[in-house]
Amino acid sequence: MGTGFSITGQHDVRFNGLPAAATWVSATELVITAPDSAAIGPVLFLVGTEKGFAMSPKPFIVRRP
Repeated sequence: MGTGFSITGQHDVRFNGLPAAATWVSATELVITAPDSAAIGPVLFLVGTEKGFAMSPKPFIVRRP
C-alpha cells in the first residue's frame, strides 16, 4: 500500500537489489511477485517511479510456501 503510483508509468521494483515485476498497479497499490532468488527474511523493498524512489516504511518479509 502507498500513494502516488502511476497506473500508466513504469515502476522499478527491487528486493535487495533484485528486480521484481509489478503484475497489477493502482494509485495506492502495487501487486508484485518476489524474485525466486529473493532471500528469505526481511528485505529492503524499493519502488522507483518517474518521481524518484521510495522505500517501504515497514519491514518486508519474504517467505516460501
